[in-house]
Amino acid sequence: MNEVRLVLFVVNGLPFGVIAEDIEEVIEYGRSSSTLPTSENNNRKTTAKQADNKDNNKKDLNPFIEDHINLRGNLIPAVNLGRCIGIENAEVPLDAKILVAKTNEMLVGFIVDNVTSILELDETCIKDAPNIIMTPQNKCIKNFAIHDGSIFPIIRFSDIIGKIFQ
Repeated sequence: MNEVRLVLFVVNGLPFGVIAEDIEEVIEYGRSSSTLPTSENNNRKTTAKQADNKDNNKKDLNPFIEDHINLRGNLIPAVNLGRCIGIENAEVPLDAKILVAKTNEMLVGFIVDNVTSILELDETCIKDAPNIIMTPQNKCIKNFAIHDGSIFPIIRFSDIIGKIFQ
């Protein structure tokens, strides 16, 4: 019997999961975590997004990128996961979390409302998503998990990263 570990989280009040091995770490979003001191004046601060955009204004054009965060000296995009999966008006709460994923040597943060738990399930509890429910927005949902009478989609961040940074 093989087990699958899932990180369970909430986006816009809806439950989702992701394979735990796809997550590097979970951090607090806190808008202040995305600030970097400027070299001109340590009392003034600029957001990581502003600092990055001085070098590359193209990132402003991506509607999925909510912000950029400084993670131990690495500037990484913080993606609004709700927008990526087609939730209109996906709001980011003040106490949001970021799931940091690494795909093809690229770190990307996915903003979620909350991380609720880590769950170990028998792989027989993971089912393929029916093709009939597939839309361009939710192609990143290939499976569903069934646990204690609940069903929730499992998101593949690698598919979202491919969609955002093609």
